[in-house]
Order: sequence, then C-alpha cells, then structure tokens
Amino acid sequence: MNTPDWLIQGGWCLWLLISLSLISLSLIFFKLINFFKLGINQRNEYQFWLASLPTIDKMTFRGNNIRLNHPATRLIQFCVNALPKALDRQALEDKATLKAEQEIAQLKQGMRALEVISALAPLIGLLGTVLGMIDAFQNLQQAGTKVDPAVLSGGISQALLTTAAGLIVAIPTTAAWHFFDTIISQHNAAMEHLLTDYFSLPSTRMAFS
Repeated sequence: MNTPDWLIQGGWCLWLLISLSLISLSLIFFKLINFFKLGINQRNEYQFWLASLPTIDKMTFRGNNIRLNHPATRLIQFCVNALPKALDRQALEDKATLKAEQEIAQLKQGMRALEVISALAPLIGLLGTVLGMIDAFQNLQQAGTKVDPAVLSGGISQALLTTAAGLIVAIPTTAAWHFFDTIISQHNAAMEHLLTDYFSLPSTRMAFS
C-alpha cells in the first residue's frame, strides 16, 4: 500500500503528531471509561454519604446500593475503619486527608500527559512549518530566475500542513483536559465537604473525648 503524499510531505513532525494524537485518544478513552464507571452524576454518591453520616457504621458498606469502587465510599470506609485505632483526632484527620489526596491522585492519572500533549502539539506543528518554509525558500533560491509560483505555493501549503495538524491534535486534547479537570475539582470539593461533616459528627468527636 502506497503512503499518502501528505504523510510524506509532512515529514517526521507530522508522524510525531500522529503518534501524539493516538496517545491522546487512548488517554481520553481511558479517562472516560474511568469516570463512567464512577457514574456520570457523581454528586449522588456524595449526597448519599452526607445523608448517611449520622447513622453510619461498618454494616452500612454491605448494602446493595453501595458502590465500593467510588472514591467517596473508599474515603468514608477508611475513616470508619480507622476511627477505633486512631490515637487522637488530629492523627485521624491527617490520615483521612492523605487518603483523600490519594483518591484525587488516582483520578488524575493521565492528566499530566494530556496537558503536555496539548502544549507540545502546536509547537511541533509550528516547527514543522518553519522547517518546511526553510526548505521551500531553499528551493526558491536554487531555482534562481526560473521561479515557478506554483512550486513556491505548493511548498508553503506543505509547510502549513503540520501547523494545522498540531492544532487538530491540541484543540480536542485541551478541551478534554479541561473537562476532566472540572470533574476532578468537583470530586476534590465534595471530598473536603464530606470530611468536614464526618469530623463534625458527635460520634466522631465523642470518640476522642
């Protein structure tokens, strides 16, 4: 099978951008699957635990409607299990905060790579354009007085190909990054609210009195 002309014209910069686009698509699908497993409306899970806090115990986690893979469930389960073993309130709060940070870090998997791709793709595209323009003007110089405008315009269009490719990769990657970042920020705020309410419970305060 013959390689398309535009792939050859784009050079190594275009091949690199194609590789980055495949990595970006893989990460985006990975994140989408991960968040769909957690549930599209993650607020329901946090609202459930906020409402259940006053009567929560270890038996609560055996209910049929409990989603054990959800960050909110894992966080509250950690707090309930750690409460009897905690030496003091501050130690438990520190451990719970660390657990929440670990849950957020897990949600952030792949985010750094998406951020890097969204920043690098336009620069690689611009580099390809600059290299293409240099090549086009070198050909123009070699042609001397026998300049063919069609050849010059063709060289410029080839050079601009990588800029377009870089933007095509960067724009959806950036949009996906901001979408995922918004979801993660919502999880972070909800976890902080959940921990604040948990440590405000009379049963939690009495455990250290």
